[in-house]
Amino acid sequence: MLRLEKRPIPSRFWLYGTPVVAVILTMIFGGLLFALMGSIPSR
Repeated sequence: MLRLEKRPIPSRFWLYGTPVVAVILTMIFGGLLFALMGSIPSR
């Protein structure tokens, strides 16, 4: 059975990278959603 263990030192890359990835994915999926609805989000 797998057991999750907390890292002794968190990854500095993911500490700062997670919010950046979240914003980028939000923009991509938001744009796709607007495109599927037939709207242009920039206007």
